[in-house]
Amino acid sequence: PPTGPIAPAAPIVGTAVATGTTTATLQFTPQYDGGSAITSYDVVSVPADGTGTGLTSPIAVTGLTTSTDYVLVVTATNAVGTSVPSDPSNTITTP
Repeated sequence: PPTGPIAPAAPIVGTAVATGTTTATLQFTPQYDGGSAITSYDVVSVPADGTGTGLTSPIAVTGLTTSTDYVLVVTATNAVGTSVPSDPSNTITTP
């Protein structure tokens, strides 16, 4: 096993909800922090239009395009590094 802090584990993705024509939120469950405090959770959309950053769930995502289908993924970052991306969320469609 590692003797010091490692990069965190990927969060478990929860529910994504389109909250407006260019915005959404993503709920997630944090996992192992790698032995070092989480400094941010970062959400990106696929396709890559939207982003959001925060320290707690849910995270608001901005920059989406109207009438577009998206899935969202989240990563966790600590002082050592960044997790692999979470599994993709449910598909959302912006109005």
